[in-house]
Amino acid sequence: MVAMAIRQYAPIVTVVFLLISVWLCVTLWKRAGTLSRVLLGMGLVLASFSAVMSRIDYFEWMFHPLPSPGFESAANVKLDPQQMVMAVRFGTEARAYPIRAMAYHHVVNDVVSGTPIVVTY
Repeated sequence: MVAMAIRQYAPIVTVVFLLISVWLCVTLWKRAGTLSRVLLGMGLVLASFSAVMSRIDYFEWMFHPLPSPGFESAANVKLDPQQMVMAVRFGTEARAYPIRAMAYHHVVNDVVSGTPIVVTY
């Protein structure tokens, strides 16, 4: 519940802190030396980055659903004997999804025996 509350209010809070940071930078810039100006600029960049990242769903960058997977027959596949797979079977059709590939995609949309399924890891 706490995580959801933080996620809900993060965009508003980061904009407020960004505005405070800009105000502080403008106020302190005239009195600051060279090193202080560099630090003020770095702080402003960090505050701006935080405000932007609180509005972006960066998980979409990491996990790319595989909308239309390609399959080979079991006789044509060359997997290591130790490689793990997730298996699905409906009626006479079966599919195997290598864990190594699923670790990147996390989601595969597929149709097995006419039944739409979502495989996730």
